[in-house]
Amino acid sequence: MNLPNFSVNRPVTILMLFIGLILIGLISYQNLGLDLLPDLSFPMSAIIVSYSGVAPQEIENM
Repeated sequence: MNLPNFSVNRPVTILMLFIGLILIGLISYQNLGLDLLPDLSFPMSAIIVSYSGVAPQEIENM
C-alpha cells in the first residue's frame, strides 16, 4: 500500500497526523528563545583628524 492509497483510504489518520505536526510546531515555536532586539556588536573604528588647510586626499595619504 503506497502513500496516496493510504491517504485516500484513511483520511482521519492523515488529519490526525497533520494536527499532531502542527501542535508540535506550535509548541516548538513557543519554546524557541528569540530576542526582539538582540545585542549586536559590529567591530568598527572611527578616526577623526583635524588639520586645517589640507585637502582630504592629502590627509588620507599621510
